[in-house]
Amino acid sequence: MRMAQLNGERVEFKTDAEMASALGDLEARIARASGPRRRNVLRFSTGKGF
Repeated sequence: MRMAQLNGERVEFKTDAEMASALGDLEARIARASGPRRRNVLRFSTGKGF
């Protein structure tokens, strides 16, 4: 059974593969909508002063 209806609400259950595909699609859409990613890199240089 992939579909259930209770109190007028219908729910369709998806397979793991379908859910993984949908999640990947959503993550890609969010990444595109967020614009280019900035790298947050801090570089430290330490020494004894010589």
